[in-house]
Amino acid sequence: MSATLVLDPPATVTIRKATTDDIDGIVAMAQRFIGTTAYGGDVPDDATHLQRVTEQLLTLGVVFVAERNGELVGMICGLVYPHYMTTRQTASETAWWVEPSARGTRVARDLLQAFEGWAQQAGAVCVEIGSWHERLDGFYRRLGYT
Repeated sequence: MSATLVLDPPATVTIRKATTDDIDGIVAMAQRFIGTTAYGGDVPDDATHLQRVTEQLLTLGVVFVAERNGELVGMICGLVYPHYMTTRQTASETAWWVEPSARGTRVARDLLQAFEGWAQQAGAVCVEIGSWHERLDGFYRRLGYT
């Protein structure tokens, strides 16, 4: 006997700049981020506050989202500014989240690469990323961060 199983093709993930239409989805991801990270105690889990922050980042910086089948599965947000100590134009990631269903794929790396490209075009000479976990440190080192 022979059997065949036809698998659905893997869903394509699109990385794109967020728009105001994405704010509700970004706020929902931000709330999940806050609830599961070490930053949870420092950031208000208040949808109105998170909406204002998202609107500011869309205006003053950038928000990239990862979208799969019409659903947001990740985001990275950040700004470029003259570093207060060195005065170098520095890109700083302010939030980065990948939904558990999209982890173990290229989503996190693709979001970061989009952010790095934007940062370079915005005049940044370096990118700073916060880390709060040894596993993240290893991921960053594999991508060339020190």
